[in-house]
Amino acid sequence: MGYNIFITTSFLCITLSIKAQDTYTWENIPVAGIKMKDYPADTNAAAVVLADIGRISVSIRSSKSECLFERKRRIKILKPTGFQYADVAIPLYVENDAEILAEFEAKIYNSRGLARTIEKKDVFWEKSSSQVMQIKFAFPEVQVGSVIEYRYLISKKNLFELPEWYFQQEIPVMWSELSVTIPSLLEYITLINGTPPQERAPSSGREQVLNIPDAAVSTVSYYQKNMPALRPEGYITTMDDYYSRIRFQMQASRLNGYREEIFSSWEKSAKELVNHEFFGKKYLRKASLDGALAELAPQLIGIEKPEEQLQKIHQFVTHHVAWNGYHRFLVDEPLDKVFVRKLGSSAELNLLLCGLLNAYNITAHPMLLSTRDHGQVFQDYPIIDQFNSVIVQAQIGDKNILLDATHPYLVPGWVREDVLNGSGWVVDPKNPRWSNIVPGKSGSTYSFNLQLNETGQLDGKLSRAQEGYEAAKSREKLKDEKAQNTKHKKATLPLAEIAQYDSVQVRDLDEFSKTLVTTARIKLPEALTTNGDLAYFSPVLVPFFAENPFKTTNRAYPVDIPYPLSQRQILNVTIPEKFKLEELPQPVNLSLPNNGGRFSYQVQQFGNRILVTTQLQINQLRYSSGEYQTLKSFIDLVIEKQQEQLVFKLNE
Repeated sequence: MGYNIFITTSFLCITLSIKAQDTYTWENIPVAGIKMKDYPADTNAAAVVLADIGRISVSIRSSKSECLFERKRRIKILKPTGFQYADVAIPLYVENDAEILAEFEAKIYNSRGLARTIEKKDVFWEKSSSQVMQIKFAFPEVQVGSVIEYRYLISKKNLFELPEWYFQQEIPVMWSELSVTIPSLLEYITLINGTPPQERAPSSGREQVLNIPDAAVSTVSYYQKNMPALRPEGYITTMDDYYSRIRFQMQASRLNGYREEIFSSWEKSAKELVNHEFFGKKYLRKASLDGALAELAPQLIGIEKPEEQLQKIHQFVTHHVAWNGYHRFLVDEPLDKVFVRKLGSSAELNLLLCGLLNAYNITAHPMLLSTRDHGQVFQDYPIIDQFNSVIVQAQIGDKNILLDATHPYLVPGWVREDVLNGSGWVVDPKNPRWSNIVPGKSGSTYSFNLQLNETGQLDGKLSRAQEGYEAAKSREKLKDEKAQNTKHKKATLPLAEIAQYDSVQVRDLDEFSKTLVTTARIKLPEALTTNGDLAYFSPVLVPFFAENPFKTTNRAYPVDIPYPLSQRQILNVTIPEKFKLEELPQPVNLSLPNNGGRFSYQVQQFGNRILVTTQLQINQLRYSSGEYQTLKSFIDLVIEKQQEQLVFKLNE
């Protein structure tokens, strides 16, 4: 493969100098950037992108077809935390020379405008996978006030998917622009996330395309200015869903003299996938299932109900083949080899499960999806590359059941948390369709029955009941026999760092459809803090949130909670005569609109016994940026109440 890197001592630099609403000029020395001391629009910004300019040009010649992608970028460092932007990595798909780095330049300016060029020895290549290399370099002597800039040119063989472009990042962007030049013989669809960019009127030109010396080409420019930073916060899928960005997929070609659709319909895509060598032909080919079927058959003797067969087959796969941690929608190896190796990707496990279900006449189809960290999909266009994983949708009677063999502690009807991304596409050649992925619930109840002695120590019993995803997480922590010892069981309980546990018992550990119940003796040696004749105690022993997930005043993108949340705590504590509760805290009963959630908090005293009951429930999973303030105020109060202390007067 060819790696051609040109490091030059002169570099046509970019500085943003906006003279009109949609234009910029370049300067050799970034005067404006060097003089900049801060960014008034975002005083928290560690750095700011002064300019990010891209150019995509599709060229089709008789001898060579390529996509040239040029990028020029300049960043101002405003704070020490912005030094990270001086470490640059450029990904390159190198398998079969799919992408070649043709040119590269980089320079750093200090606060006095003196420049230093990155030398060839400062650039190194790092292999991150069999297909991808990272071109890495670090700007030297970076300091607050530095301006860094770099330019590179990549030649790509793949014309079907052009380089994507981000107009927005986690730091502010003053100017971002992308121009795209495409021959008229090719058609591309444009996929836009986040805030749509502004678009200039297309311009026309002529150049050689194949054997046509003056074929028509068109150039379109997109730009954004003064884009605010979008920083990740709690309860989010992926920031790629909300950054202003643009992607291009080839839709049709006229290179052969007629209009040829690259993709035409979901129906056509479903049929192609069913006949794909690394998809349908794997789970529909009975020979690749023979080994698994031979081991499965004895476990299904006497089981005739389809529901029970489904449960057994799902359990068989999850117990015989482990997930390797990779999400895929195409398989790498035949399923019989995966079964023997007992390790596979999400595609291999779930297509194996799909094949076994069909072998027992249970209608099952793969469901393609995009995981939460991979981003949302565009349902209007049959672009298969949008997906990165697969689960199974089975049908018994009129009931559809989702299955996921990658998580051995989830029963049929439940899928792992990271695939809870709204909907998936069912690969049914007769009826391909989109189907919602409805998450199961997650809940826990903590019951403390404690005695407080005069030294401030709490001693008593804890009972914890967990359901759904909470139970699955605890079961996973206790997944092997070696981990069943008492020490490990203690580590799965709350307050592990300060509590002393013994007599730990776990019930229904292997009955995944049942509530997981853990009981233990608990001792909290330093539950109270004292100050003179006053003692303080925080009665919410298991905080709902370790920290507030919603810290910012406003939020520019939605809140996306993966599944419904429910937690209840009951604290029953008996206090000695020496302690007198100064005042009962005010009870709280709060609800979110449209039954979106509720929170209750109450402290009651019955003689020498104090009962504290708290409950939090979140039903609504998605909140728009306009609903954010309501949700934030709700969670702020939850945080406030969970930190509230009981105050005791110590009697002599």
